[in-house]
Amino acid sequence: MEKIILEDTEKMEKYEDLIFERDELLCVCDNLEIEYQKLFGNEVIDIFKEEMECVKLKKMITYIQKKKNNGEEIKPVELNLELEKEMLIYNTKLEKMMFNLKSSTEAKYVSPYETQEVKKIYRKIAKVIHPDCCDMDIFGEDIGKLWSQVYNAYRNNNLKAIREASILLNKKLKDNNIIPIVNVSADNLDELINDITDEIMDIRVNVPYTYKDWIYDDAKVKEKHAENKKQLEEYKEYKKELESIIEDLKTN
Repeated sequence: MEKIILEDTEKMEKYEDLIFERDELLCVCDNLEIEYQKLFGNEVIDIFKEEMECVKLKKMITYIQKKKNNGEEIKPVELNLELEKEMLIYNTKLEKMMFNLKSSTEAKYVSPYETQEVKKIYRKIAKVIHPDCCDMDIFGEDIGKLWSQVYNAYRNNNLKAIREASILLNKKLKDNNIIPIVNVSADNLDELINDITDEIMDIRVNVPYTYKDWIYDDAKVKEKHAENKKQLEEYKEYKKELESIIEDLKTN
């Protein structure tokens, strides 16, 4: 019996460590995304705008060609309505890209000391209450909101916010005499460990985490700027070709 309890305890500690590792990787990803946006955000948006123009022109060509093949009149209002509908998903993506760029450029510098303090406070709270380990239903809406504040402050490296939220959260837990209930059993612990291990692996092999392999290398950053410039010019040339095709369709 003691051996079983010891094995379960060791597995639970491993699971908790994996949770912290996953959450810390997500913070690293947030910081890498901010760095990427600051370096390349405007370039990426410019490229995407040119890509959108090319997509729009190609859809215009398809519309005009179809009308000409069917011997039908080209109706500008109808064309504009169709283009507006077709381009909606692209405009939504562009808005999101611009929002992300704005958020990144407005992000404040966080010192290594503040980062470590934020991490320390978060780990201390997460040891007591974390959605991946505890039954959050017993806490109520107020405590759930406070946990969200703690987590958001952690992801944003906001020392002041996480200190304030952690004080309020601890007070709520104490005042209401709430003891967290672990919702992890020995039966599903292995599965949970495997799932979060897969999640960690997925984070490590995808962007923005993989930016770390080159984003602090001046030579590679310069190379990326050159690639973006080349891609932008290629879209501009392609756009001219498409515009020429449209003119030919209109005159013939």
